[in-house]
Amino acid sequence: MGVLSAIGELHVRPFQSLLSAADTLLRSESLLDDLGRIGDVARPVVIQGGLATDAYMYEPLADLLRSRGFQDVTATTLDFHGFGSFQKDAQNLSTLVAEASERSKLAGGDGLVTVLAHSKGGLTARWYLQKLGGVEHVDQLITLGTPHNGSAPYGTRLTALGGMFPGMTSLRQLSASSREVHLLNRDLPGFMNRARLQRPEFRMVSIAGDIDLPMLRETDGMVSNGSSRLDPSIEGLVNLVFKGHGAHHGAIAGQYGVHEATLRSATILASGGPLEQAMTGAAILSGGA
Repeated sequence: MGVLSAIGELHVRPFQSLLSAADTLLRSESLLDDLGRIGDVARPVVIQGGLATDAYMYEPLADLLRSRGFQDVTATTLDFHGFGSFQKDAQNLSTLVAEASERSKLAGGDGLVTVLAHSKGGLTARWYLQKLGGVEHVDQLITLGTPHNGSAPYGTRLTALGGMFPGMTSLRQLSASSREVHLLNRDLPGFMNRARLQRPEFRMVSIAGDIDLPMLRETDGMVSNGSSRLDPSIEGLVNLVFKGHGAHHGAIAGQYGVHEATLRSATILASGGPLEQAMTGAAILSGGA
């Protein structure tokens, strides 16, 4: 087993029993039951995972969406358990989105796809949109616990550690001082202006959790609310923060554990629902679509 595979296994193995429990909870017919089959006429959804994850860890989230009527939901398979570069993951995402777009057209749809991204996956998705022309196929990006401004926990120590292993590119890229984070944020105003000219309803929504515990307030236990914040002065960018002891990094995406408020918001947004409905229960709202 290679170094990266071993690290990935060490990360995910302790959560396998929790994933099983989360899967059971998310399959429950009562979760978000009041939304009915809100996704019956929704566009396809592609779920982009984060660091030290893989597609199977997002099956509970995919199953929840399917239970709410979503017909076409796909989770990406990640190279090196998500330790690969933004660029490589963005290429893989591009392929899946193109396939989903084609399925939409064959079914009589408009070919547009919603990308629902967790953690590092949000930066991967932004690289795809901002650098690879993905906006042609994507109607909106919804991120959950994404360090849009770089992740402090992946700062100098882990950046140095990442430099020791050639394949752990994403650890370096996640740093707040990385070239990739700088480029994405520097170019975001121009990108959003062009995207909204092409499609006025295009939006990016950052959903964050705040577990509201001593020493961990204004974080989801891994990513700070400040890091997850998109620039609210840019039209089409929205930030939602949901507080609660269960609003931790895994639960806000149904990865392990369940945080109903964030899952409800993401489901409403993915269905094409209005922001006003999706923001119910949010402690902080900034920006506007």
